[in-house]
Amino acid sequence: MLNVGNKSNARQQVQRRSAAHYRYALSMYQDAPVVEVTLEEFESYSIDRLHVLKTVEMHRVRGGNPRETEVKVDKALNMYLPMRTSEDREKDQLSHFILRMAFCHTEELRRWFLAHESYLFKHRLDRATREDKMHFMRTNGLIYEQLSKQLAVAFRKFGGSAASRDDRLMPVLKNLAKHHIGPDYSTAPVASGNAITAAMVDGLSKTSMPLCMKSLHLALTTQSHLKHGGRMQYGLFLKGMGLQLDDAIEFWRKEFCKKINVDDFNKKYAYNIRHNYGKEGKRKDYTPLNCMKIITSDPPKQGEYH
Repeated sequence: MLNVGNKSNARQQVQRRSAAHYRYALSMYQDAPVVEVTLEEFESYSIDRLHVLKTVEMHRVRGGNPRETEVKVDKALNMYLPMRTSEDREKDQLSHFILRMAFCHTEELRRWFLAHESYLFKHRLDRATREDKMHFMRTNGLIYEQLSKQLAVAFRKFGGSAASRDDRLMPVLKNLAKHHIGPDYSTAPVASGNAITAAMVDGLSKTSMPLCMKSLHLALTTQSHLKHGGRMQYGLFLKGMGLQLDDAIEFWRKEFCKKINVDDFNKKYAYNIRHNYGKEGKRKDYTPLNCMKIITSDPPKQGEYH
């Protein structure tokens, strides 16, 4: 049970036994922690974890170098969710369950949370010590047969290239991937570095966007229109992905001008796009809305999709 309140003896008792209880870093988060936390801890823990998950989302969406993504996630983890002490690992447990409660209300939120938590788990698993991995498997009842050192060396030397030597296997493997994963979007345009173009957005919406933004993209392409709140959310998201101002205007003009002419688009919508990029009005450089801001904003009305 997770209680929010003031510091108490119960909280102090949990802290005293946390060194043993939170000895290992890897967790499946199966059991909710029995602990009392302050309101300040509740808020700060959840925001810190959200920073990490947003880092995962942003760099995966940009489609850059996987190694660069790993470095950025490592940096965010060291800053917001280090695992050096038992208190750090307790915070990791608490923050996971706090966000699990926050993101359980809709299917879209659940999918977003699950996707980025899964990436975070894999990231940590790849960096875990042998002791952590062994404990994780024992704790979760994962049955395995340990390879001898000689067999492991032989497999690494020869086994990895076996599939590549037989051309007959590749079509089978690709077909299996299509059946179990879904459509193959590998022909979609790929971003170079941190910049994307208007032509890349539709492909990226199928492979790299969170469901909330994918929903906005679908509404835009089918309705050829989004109301102000949707344009603000999606426009700033695309800006954060790396879509430059000229490409943003091109992208929105292409979609909106399926129903209106170019003059109407320039009069009604181009100014707001330039405003989001800090080129009009107060010339403020706006950043994408974070998940918590989107979640706590007013719910969409009829005809809105954000």
